[in-house]
Amino acid sequence: MTPLEALDETTVRYTVTIGDAYGRREPNMDSDQYQPLKRGQSYTVTAQTGDGIWLSLQGPHVGQTVWVPAAFGLTRGNRQQVPFAGPITPTGPVTAPGDINPPAAYPYLSAIGLRARDIYRYGQLVGNNPHAFMKIGDCQAVYPFFLSAFDNPQSYRLGQDYEYLQAAIRQFSGSFARNSVAAQTGFGTATELDPQWANPNMCRPGESPLVCEYRTMRPSLAIISLGTNDIWQPDGRHEKNMRQILDYLIHQGVVPILSTKADNVEGDDSFNHLMVQLAAEYQLPLWDFWQVTRSLPDYGLVDTYHLSWGPATFDDPKNMALGWPWRNLTALQALDAVWRAVR
Repeated sequence: MTPLEALDETTVRYTVTIGDAYGRREPNMDSDQYQPLKRGQSYTVTAQTGDGIWLSLQGPHVGQTVWVPAAFGLTRGNRQQVPFAGPITPTGPVTAPGDINPPAAYPYLSAIGLRARDIYRYGQLVGNNPHAFMKIGDCQAVYPFFLSAFDNPQSYRLGQDYEYLQAAIRQFSGSFARNSVAAQTGFGTATELDPQWANPNMCRPGESPLVCEYRTMRPSLAIISLGTNDIWQPDGRHEKNMRQILDYLIHQGVVPILSTKADNVEGDDSFNHLMVQLAAEYQLPLWDFWQVTRSLPDYGLVDTYHLSWGPATFDDPKNMALGWPWRNLTALQALDAVWRAVR
C-alpha cells in the first residue's frame, strides 16, 4: 500500500486468504485463469459485479485488472463505495422473515459477517445446494448421534422456547441423518485429507473423505468438529491441515462453521484456541461448544472426551443437564443463525 492509499479513506483493499486462487479476465467461471494470486497479497478494488460476487482488482502492472470471487479473500474498507460493473442487481440487506421470530443472540456463536455471505453467494453460483450441509468430524459428529434426530419428527421435541428452529429443520431436511463420509469415529484433520480413509463404496479412487463428501452432496454449509484425535499429530500439523480444509471448502463455495470441543485432551486447550484464531482470521462463523459445556455437570463429559448421552428433547430439564442434548441444540442454532444471515 502506498502512502497515498493509506490516507484515502475511500480506497477498498482486498487481501487473498486462500491458496491456489487465480484472477480471471472476466467475472465469470468460464473466463481464463491468467493471474495467480498468492495468499497474503493485497490489491485495490476497482469495481464489483452487481451481485457482489466478483471484485475487479488493480493488478501488479499498470492498466492490468483481474476479476476474483470476493469469497477468496477479505476486504478492508466500505464495499458500498465500490462502483458496479455491468448490470446492477444488488441483493439488499439480510433480514429475517416476518413470520418467524428471529432467535435471541447466542453468546456461544460469533458474529456472522460479510465474508460468510460472500462464500455462500459464490457457492450458489457454482451450483451448491442451499438445502444441504455437510458434517466434518470425529466421534462427536457421527451418525446416529450428531443432529440425526432432526430428520425424524418422532425423535426430537423442540419445546416452545426453540420452536423457531423448525424452519432450519425444514430447510436442511435430509442432511441431518446422512452418514457423512467425512465424519467418522477416529477421524482427525489428516484423515480428512487422506484418500486411504475414504469409503470405497461411495468415493472415487484418489478422493479424500473431505473431497468425496463435498462431491456427493454439494452442500452450502459445513460444520467442522475436529481436534480430539489430533493429539497424535506432530507440532504444527493440526493447524496446517485445518487451513487446508478451510481453503478447500471456501474454494468450493461452502461456508465453514468452525466449532470448539468440550474436552481438553491436549492439556492446554491449544486446539480450541486455534479454532477461535482461525475463525477470526478467516472471518468465519464460530460455534463455541466449549463455552456451552462449562455450565454442565462434569462439562457434559462421562470420561476424557465422550459426552453424556441424552435424546434431542429440549423441553425436559433433567435431560438438559447432559452433554448431547446441548450439542445437538446449539449445533442446530448455529446452522439456523448462519443460514438466516447468508441467504
